Amino acid sequence: MEEERKKSIEESFETINLVSPKTIPMLLPENWEEILNKLPPHDFHTAINTCPQWRQLMMPKRTTLLFPLVLPILEEYLPLDSILQLRGVTKLIKLETEPLLKHYPGIRPPVEKLQHFDKLAPLFRKYNSDSMRDPAIYLGEFTSHMMTSRPNPSTDPFITGSMSISLAGRNEAQTARRIEMFQTLFSSYGSHLKRIDVKEFVVGGRIMDSIIALFSCLPNIQWINIFGGVYMEEEIVRMNNLPFLFKLEGLHLLTVFEQETSEFDFSMQLITKYGQQLKSLCVNKLLRSRNLGPSLLSSLAPNVISFEMRSMDPVALETLARVSWQLEELQLGSSSSDARTPDYTNGFLDAINHFENSLKKFRFTCSNNRQFSGEWDVGKMIPLMKLETLTFHFANFELEWVESFLRISCQQLKQLYLLGNNELTRGQVNSLRDLFQILPKLKKIVVLYGNPQKQRVIYPPVG
Repeated sequence: MEEERKKSIEESFETINLVSPKTIPMLLPENWEEILNKLPPHDFHTAINTCPQWRQLMMPKRTTLLFPLVLPILEEYLPLDSILQLRGVTKLIKLETEPLLKHYPGIRPPVEKLQHFDKLAPLFRKYNSDSMRDPAIYLGEFTSHMMTSRPNPSTDPFITGSMSISLAGRNEAQTARRIEMFQTLFSSYGSHLKRIDVKEFVVGGRIMDSIIALFSCLPNIQWINIFGGVYMEEEIVRMNNLPFLFKLEGLHLLTVFEQETSEFDFSMQLITKYGQQLKSLCVNKLLRSRNLGPSLLSSLAPNVISFEMRSMDPVALETLARVSWQLEELQLGSSSSDARTPDYTNGFLDAINHFENSLKKFRFTCSNNRQFSGEWDVGKMIPLMKLETLTFHFANFELEWVESFLRISCQQLKQLYLLGNNELTRGQVNSLRDLFQILPKLKKIVVLYGNPQKQRVIYPPVG
């Protein structure tokens, strides 16, 4: 019985014989080409290895259709120039490589990627409403671009995942048209945005209702950068109606109001609403207020690991030195236009030392050296055990304490970034090379200068 069953099965396979090459001539080559073109990459790879006829038939298509299989393996090794060149090969390869550009954010790029910003500027420009001539024209061009360049209406239109919007027009009518245009745009494509700049707006009238409506169209937004403007106190209550944004991790409040109390109220409303989910926070003068102590800040935003303060003062540094965060990234800056020039020496060291066991990246961009030219207590400098990346303005190297800070606190440093206006002289380069003698783990010094951005990389001396 068993032998008869096996024989019956074998006869059935001989009758069907689906894998026989004899089945291939039953369809014209054009038909097979159309069928194979519609296969996903993995199935296409299997199909062209089934028989020589199929492999020969799809010879011109193999590079393009197998590209999605190879790209995940190569992407971490591809420099930006190669990615931009690949976009010009075919439309399919262009669409496959575009997700890689999301590693180069068009809004507030990290210092490691500043040198790439100029190369990507043409791509960013179409997602920046500053250059908008007319809202209707902008929306029409954007929609037309989507229809011609994207095969699927659900495709992500934002190459870098970011967009910069300006809500202020020359008059009330133009402002209303701008807001209406963005609402139309975001209702269709807002779910694709990960980062957004909101700037040049007047908090008053119906603008807060419009911001609430726009944010409601951004369910997947992860970073919001807000540049403020004129502030009307009666609008503060409306901010309670801001939508929940469950994926929001970064809030950068680069607001500039005439009154610091207005900036405090505006920022506190946003931190109260979203603080529990934040991992990254940037403020301007918020910490200067005595109304925001370290305990309140820690309770409102307990999970922050990356913090930037654009405008320092002794009160802000004191708060930072006592907040219960485990910061991994810290950026401190001050403006040269700030009329107050107190001695920040002790507060600066206290703030940095507070994160001695967690800090991995530190950026110090002070354009007013007088605020840090006081007498430094070298005894307060302690090793920062995890600090691997440090960024300075080159002008800050004129400060007497910097060499001691590097020698005592930065022994784990692997990368040093210097921001400057001009190319370094030979003497300055030689001085920087001396740092490799006092920083044993330092792998490179990157100098970023000029406009457009250029860079010079200095490596340790050989031998």
